Amino acid sequence: MTLGERIRWYRSRRGLSQEALAEQVGVSRQAVSKWETDAAAPELEKLVALARAFGVTTDQLLSEEIPEKELPPVQEGPPEEGRHAAGWLGRQIRRWGWLSGVYLALWGLATALIGTLAYADFKSALFPMGLFEDDAYILSMGASYTFPLTLSKIAIGIGAAAVIAGAGLTVYLRRKR
Repeated sequence: MTLGERIRWYRSRRGLSQEALAEQVGVSRQAVSKWETDAAAPELEKLVALARAFGVTTDQLLSEEIPEKELPPVQEGPPEEGRHAAGWLGRQIRRWGWLSGVYLALWGLATALIGTLAYADFKSALFPMGLFEDDAYILSMGASYTFPLTLSKIAIGIGAAAVIAGAGLTVYLRRKR
């Protein structure tokens, strides 16, 4: 069994995709593919990382014997310092990033609700009996009266846009995951 065949065997036994293994080792998916087809060999540093990812020793990874049927469980721990922390953070963002869309949509909903309440409050304060509510009359009253109404309409628009953007972002990132 060649080194590439052993890498493919251990990777498949761990249930890892080439991309997931590449992230753990700190290389590209194409590098893992080249290793598995014996088109290239991993550097010594990468062999150590591969053995760690598979939960085996480097001797087991490099030996020409057929690997054991059952693999010991991999010890999951905090990421190593330096280059592996970025890989861990990237995995967390890919896993939970869709929640940013949910938060954006909720923020937009709150903003639109506050804008709607402010608009209703300003309008009832300016026109307590519901008289002269047409736009021509409001515009003739001057900027001091129209500014709060305009500001609340802008808040409603921004909130609505954020709800739409948040929902779209949530769907996109959830499908991408």
